[in-house]
Amino acid sequence: MKLALMLLMTVVYSICAQPISSQDEYLSDLNVDTAVAVREKQVDKHDKDGNVVSSVFFSRKKHRWVKSEKSEYTYDESGSLRSNTSYRWLDSNWIEIEKYEYTRDSAGHLTSTVVYAWSNGGWIGDHKYERSYDGVGNEIMAITYDWLTGAWTEWEKVEYIYEGEKYPSYSITYGWLNGGWVESSREMSK
Repeated sequence: MKLALMLLMTVVYSICAQPISSQDEYLSDLNVDTAVAVREKQVDKHDKDGNVVSSVFFSRKKHRWVKSEKSEYTYDESGSLRSNTSYRWLDSNWIEIEKYEYTRDSAGHLTSTVVYAWSNGGWIGDHKYERSYDGVGNEIMAITYDWLTGAWTEWEKVEYIYEGEKYPSYSITYGWLNGGWVESSREMSK
């Protein structure tokens, strides 16, 4: 006997391939007795290079698609993601939620991620992550900062130790305490 599946599903649509419709949309599978109603969908818009520049998310409300969230993306000259800004649909307007900004080194390694939250009409810092790499591209350190009292404050540091392997042999985690790093744990890689 087959079990009916009730799944909340996300379906990705290309803006060129599938226009938004108020018609009921269902997915069916030959192995399932019951069609599954699509409750959410995503409409992506691409630039000339094929990068997604915006994604709009819709929820199903009383047989209509209703906007819920949106993300906008920017890229650098090499096609690497530079920023991601998220919005929520509220009272027929897009309201800023958070923004991620990414920085890479000349080899393309992600060296910095800065997260901002929207507050009182402007962006304020939330978290910042910095990474550093050795000469062969292995990540050797990651530092996390929090935005406290109007400035970035150290929070956690992880050092990755390599012993001739492509993957770290172990890591050392530190917490920020009284103006300095204090070791909190060591973990062997699996």
